[in-house]
Amino acid sequence: MRIVRAVALTAIAVLATGAGACTAGGDGASVTVLASWTGGEGAAFREVLDRFTARTGIRVDYQGTRALTQVLTAEVQKGTPPDIAVLPSPGDLAGYVRRGAVRPLDDVIDTSAQQSHSPRWLRLEQLDSGSGRARYAVAVKTSLKSLIWYDPRRLPDLSRDAAPTWDQLIRLSERLSTGGPVWCMGLGSTPVSG
Repeated sequence: MRIVRAVALTAIAVLATGAGACTAGGDGASVTVLASWTGGEGAAFREVLDRFTARTGIRVDYQGTRALTQVLTAEVQKGTPPDIAVLPSPGDLAGYVRRGAVRPLDDVIDTSAQQSHSPRWLRLEQLDSGSGRARYAVAVKTSLKSLIWYDPRRLPDLSRDAAPTWDQLIRLSERLSTGGPVWCMGLGSTPVSG
């Protein structure tokens, strides 16, 4: 059985007008972080941040909000973005990079850390900045968003080594269609299921 997956990448981005505090050390240094974790998730994240503060002496001002996009957009427009934003996807990050609101992380991340990531993860953390590829994010979480289960022996059109492209799935759908449905879909009912 082969599984095709689509994932959403949650990434940390350092915003362009902030980040100075990120490199400050010790006494009185602080960093602002904006993310969507609230309630129990927010409390758990604050525990991680408290341990970070205990180890480094850098105070973290955390704001958790379910209106992440709206809050971040407003703060960027006002010129008061957080130092760090935890964004839900590379697409969201790309919009801020295009507007020049995000600073590359290449000068603050040890390049030897790249050895611990696969090349595919590193590509997700990089965006084409016009002058080459710069690392703008650190992946902190992935969320499975969809699955297609199939038996590769019955569907030889689909590669065994890589996820099929959208065009391949469309061609397969056209070939399999006999006037009835070709695919079925399962949906969740929670507020965040999409």
